Amino acid sequence: MTKEEQQKFFGINNDVVFKLVFCQQYFAKKFIEKILNQKIGNITYIDSEKEFLETIGNIDNKGVRFDIYVEDDLGNRFDIEMQNYQKKDDNLTYRMRYYMHMMDVNHLNKGQNYINFPHLYTIAICNFKVYRKSRRVYLFDSFERYEKDLEQDIQMTNVYVSTKNKIGNIYVDPELNSFLEYIKDNTRIDCEFVKEIDEEVKRINLNPEKKKAMLTYEIDRNLFRAECEAKGRAEGKAEGKAEGKAEGKAENLENIVVTALKEKCSLEFLSKITQTSVKKIKAIAKKHKIEIDE
Repeated sequence: MTKEEQQKFFGINNDVVFKLVFCQQYFAKKFIEKILNQKIGNITYIDSEKEFLETIGNIDNKGVRFDIYVEDDLGNRFDIEMQNYQKKDDNLTYRMRYYMHMMDVNHLNKGQNYINFPHLYTIAICNFKVYRKSRRVYLFDSFERYEKDLEQDIQMTNVYVSTKNKIGNIYVDPELNSFLEYIKDNTRIDCEFVKEIDEEVKRINLNPEKKKAMLTYEIDRNLFRAECEAKGRAEGKAEGKAEGKAEGKAENLENIVVTALKEKCSLEFLSKITQTSVKKIKAIAKKHKIEIDE
């Protein structure tokens, strides 16, 4: 794969690609079983692929759009989230707590009795270190503070899986380890499960409609991230540093526009999603010698 092809290729750590792969029952069920090291029932989807694609370009960090939200035929519910980075002011544990709360609300809205609450699992796939430890998988249930053999079974389990941590001394499914390496480097295909996922990722990248959704999401997320960073660094910073950040934000926007133009996105679409004038987009295209269709 050439450098130009790599720039146009979206891997499994792209939120849209991750969602589209694991929107499929085969991959989701197998993946959850490898993480939990236990069998689960046949699964159904609470959110469909169509519903997900219709929300692309409407990122709201206060709302909840689960990456993967499924239920098995035993009544257990699973939320799987791809976490590519962690902001300093964003506590992942609290975020997972909020997601689990929303899962409860979703269940109660259907008129279910408390006694019928399902077992909830939130699974965070973290592309960074967690807990400054060596293990790759952490599972949290509820135990009494002083008597560890006394458990309050509230049917909630938080799971954290890290691509950056080492394997550690706790058993982790070998194919899960291979998948975590694949997230970091999509050329590492060390087992049949990862090979199947890689083939699906490549197939998705060949779909123009889905490719546009991936790019739209990537643009929106990058702009949102740049805006948050700009606000954070602006607080208490000297004027010179603020100017430096402004330059950095402009550079980030330029990179996004260049990528989108190479994907043949229309000027009107790109102007709308980046909130940038068509004139400025044309100037960036001219600077990078990119031919555009008027």
